[in-house]
Amino acid sequence: MSNVIQMPGPRPTLEQLTEEALVEWRNGVLAEFCDSLSTARGLWRRHRELIEAESLPERLVAAYAAEHEGQRPDDDMEVYGEDAFRGDEDFERDALRTARALAKTRSSCRF
Repeated sequence: MSNVIQMPGPRPTLEQLTEEALVEWRNGVLAEFCDSLSTARGLWRRHRELIEAESLPERLVAAYAAEHEGQRPDDDMEVYGEDAFRGDEDFERDALRTARALAKTRSSCRF
């Protein structure tokens, strides 16, 4: 057994931590969007006629309303991660703000 103590390397800068957090955040959001997209593609392959129909069958609408406090399904719903996929400026600004906060937290936790 060796008595050599390994010293940690140099601490990453706040900028490096921010970049790491930004990549992690963006990848996580894009992965969730990909999951939604994969579900949509599978549903479209199996139920194309329902998806392309002018309206949803009333029994589906009624079941949805019963489970969602009377709301109707929204064909124009936003899908989480869609703004990241499009490269939306608001998403990028929010992602950078989140990454900076995460980087500050990580920098204060490192020894």
